Amino acid sequence: MTGPQQTEFAGLCQFIRAHSSTLTTLHLSLFNSIHYRYNDDCWEPADSVITKLFVPQTLFSHDLFTKVIPCCRMVTSFKFETLFESSLERAPGLFVTWFSPKKWSENLITLALPHNRFPLTDFIDIILAVELPVLQSLEVHFLTLTTLLFDILEPRLRRLRQLKIRAAELEPKVDADSTQHILAPRSTFYKDLQGSDYSSWTSLTDLDIQLTTNPTLGGAPLQLRAALMSAFPNLLYCNETPPQPKAPRNW
Repeated sequence: MTGPQQTEFAGLCQFIRAHSSTLTTLHLSLFNSIHYRYNDDCWEPADSVITKLFVPQTLFSHDLFTKVIPCCRMVTSFKFETLFESSLERAPGLFVTWFSPKKWSENLITLALPHNRFPLTDFIDIILAVELPVLQSLEVHFLTLTTLLFDILEPRLRRLRQLKIRAAELEPKVDADSTQHILAPRSTFYKDLQGSDYSSWTSLTDLDIQLTTNPTLGGAPLQLRAALMSAFPNLLYCNETPPQPKAPRNW
């Protein structure tokens, strides 16, 4: 949606409808990418069309989301990113309301939500509301992360192999009688991990948590990795990229 001939979803809706019975991979990148235009003697940012047409409330009420996508019952891989990074954070509950009734979520093997920051409570509501019995790969982006997420995911995503999380900050599960979380939120997060045991989550072998702000503060990467390896003893890969299979050579 970058020009005057691409300002609505009619073509996309038509295409998805035509393939709804066989579509297994659906990746929607409806986000606010930055485009540039030449003005006088320099390039300057130009507003992306999509944010002039939609806000989250109008986006999720469009036929694409209310009528077309729900017809795709065979989808096993769903990736979604839209508008601004903070759009869903500023409109809590909208994605939950839209996603939760979708029956095709029961077939999802991969769910990727890498662009938009979700309120942690919103995402937990999704996990509590939907069945994801065969999900193996999950990617999600939060403003803040606590170990409550792992407590919720472990008994519900028993086949999950890969979990990738981006978070601006690590926070503890808040104790109303404690001020430690205010003084050193990351340190208290690590203590929460040290007091947790996810050894029964045997399917999870690849866990990647990336901090998007001050990633090197206080040796965060090393501390975080050590705490995660202690709480998740079944991990094969922790905050590292698993080796990719080599392509066969053509002699």
